[in-house]
Amino acid sequence: MAKICKYSKGFCLIYDLNEKLPTIEKNLFPIYYSSIPYDATTYAIYLELFKHQNNENNKAILTEFKKQTPYDDLKVSLIKKECHYYDQEWRYLSPNSNEEYLEWKPSKIIIGLRTPKHHIELIKNSAKIADIQNIYQVYINLSDELDILHVNF
Repeated sequence: MAKICKYSKGFCLIYDLNEKLPTIEKNLFPIYYSSIPYDATTYAIYLELFKHQNNENNKAILTEFKKQTPYDDLKVSLIKKECHYYDQEWRYLSPNSNEEYLEWKPSKIIIGLRTPKHHIELIKNSAKIADIQNIYQVYINLSDELDILHVNF
């Protein structure tokens, strides 16, 4: 079951990986969940230095940055607290900051258990405009478990 943000008052977009997998798989990474915080202090210092230098110094700083913080750009993007383990999240990371964003229509929307009615209507109307047919609302079933039920327009 997807976690819905804001105390189950939000919504979750679900994407069909099979649709884009051949073009994104080299940049798709699983999240690493840890109870030990990652110390990114050195990474943050080099980022600040890099931001405030002129172009002549950037190359030298970038070279030293890569030596001092190998893979830190990935680590800071891919580590989450262990309490989020049930998310089983994956992230798409672009190796090029100039790369365009992916255009990818969600295959499903799951609306949180406590989402206000007026927000549900906004979500449904937006889904209708985007031609997303699979909309579900979380509810508690007769076995006292979270489940989803298809929402009609």
